[in-house]
Amino acid sequence: MDPEPFYAFRKTLVSKLDSVSDTIGATLDRYISAFPSFNNLNPFHHELYGLLFDINKAQKSLASLLWAKGQVANIARKNASQMAKSKSREFLGTHLKEAYGRINSVVQQVGKNLAFLASVRDDIKKVPCIKIDMPTIIVAGAANVGKSQLVRKISTGKPEVAPYPFTTKAISVGHFDFKHIRFQVLDTPGLLDRPLSKRNKIELQAILALRHLAGAIIFIIDPTEECGTDLETQRRLIEEIERDFIQGKASKIFIAYNKSDLKERWKGDVPEGAFPISAETGDGIGALKDESAKYLFKKVISSGRLF
Repeated sequence: MDPEPFYAFRKTLVSKLDSVSDTIGATLDRYISAFPSFNNLNPFHHELYGLLFDINKAQKSLASLLWAKGQVANIARKNASQMAKSKSREFLGTHLKEAYGRINSVVQQVGKNLAFLASVRDDIKKVPCIKIDMPTIIVAGAANVGKSQLVRKISTGKPEVAPYPFTTKAISVGHFDFKHIRFQVLDTPGLLDRPLSKRNKIELQAILALRHLAGAIIFIIDPTEECGTDLETQRRLIEEIERDFIQGKASKIFIAYNKSDLKERWKGDVPEGAFPISAETGDGIGALKDESAKYLFKKVISSGRLF
């Protein structure tokens, strides 16, 4: 047998095995690097991701990909070493087939982990870019009171608006500039008047934003009660927010009574200090935006931080 053709044949098979190993390793590396370091997340994003998926399971799944990468590399290296010394075509074919089989087995072992991480990746993609160090106004309130309409009026945010409760399934973000400083406005899912332990994942996202991000809070009331939540319940929500997220903290709540264009349907009067607005027509929104922005601007200036 002419040694040159066999040498070329052997070199080709070894190169194929190396190429398969390198391709799988690079693919797993790209997959792993696409995820954040869960151990280094800020408290807000750690809790938010924890609502959306099992972080511990995600970390274990990522570790399994690292394991798979190492196993594939070891299989390829050992078989390539043996093949490089072989002088038998049959031996080369057998070891290449065995190597492919073992590599395939390793990839199959992490198949469920890959599927789970794909769902995690989809969940993470749904989370908007929220900057925890940017001056932030949280827009909160019961479901269907006009939060999304207000956010669209005062910022670049474009949350979905529809005439039924719980249109907002997750936090959405918008921005506006005030005196050369950029402000972040968060539209949060509707809150219901019930204990924290009984709130669903949608409501808990609003709670997380209030707990971690609120520099100022705009709480919207629907005094017509057409939102499906009575006025007394909405007022209790304000009391809860003041108790849990305002007292003793550097934050302030601005109360807005929506639907000022429908005052004939109101079930109560605007209390002193509250802002009558119409998220539909824009009436009163300028004053509400200016007052909340001025308050937050003073906080930024006093802190000495520029954004």
